[in-house]
Amino acid sequence: IARDTENNKPVFLKEFYPENGVSRDEDGKTVKTDKEAAMRFKTYKSDFVDLYQTLQDMEGNIHVEKVYCQFDELGTSFAVTKKVTGMTLRDFYDRFSATMKWTVPLQLIRNMLEAVGSLHEGGIIHGMINPDTVTFDRKGNIVFKDFVLLKEKETDTTQSGFLAPEQYRNDTFQGVYSDIYAVAACFYFMLTGESPQMQIAEDDTEVY
Repeated sequence: IARDTENNKPVFLKEFYPENGVSRDEDGKTVKTDKEAAMRFKTYKSDFVDLYQTLQDMEGNIHVEKVYCQFDELGTSFAVTKKVTGMTLRDFYDRFSATMKWTVPLQLIRNMLEAVGSLHEGGIIHGMINPDTVTFDRKGNIVFKDFVLLKEKETDTTQSGFLAPEQYRNDTFQGVYSDIYAVAACFYFMLTGESPQMQIAEDDTEVY
């Protein structure tokens, strides 16, 4: 979290910092890359810039977090986004699941599919849809936050049940269907209160 001193409001400052092949310089701030990872870092950083530039251009879309600007500094790229404070899908379940009819999650998932469809029409794939990245604004609109690059593998096992199988492999394509898979996983969560369980087979394929 950072603060926009010109407008005196909190914002999110997102830094491109891959899990592998990078480290901090002696100043503890500047990003430096390993020689063997330099080309991959440059490519993924360019994708990061393109992602947040596209999100910034989609300002009129109520389903994406607002991006104020992006810039290069300290050897990497940053994006400044609006601080999303609405209730998450997980918060919604925790608060209303005891009295919630099954038709409520069904309607929510329909709304999520419509919202994610607007992303895909704009050329954006979220890549990490789960109960913690789906939020609701004050009007009840679905707003997606924390977009990721599909090329970067996510190792957070707490969210593994919401990732499509192809997101674990380097030799398979990832696309809009990866987001649809995640929406279906959210539906499972809304019905059961549990995350789908990922099981990895001996041949390295992933099945439920």
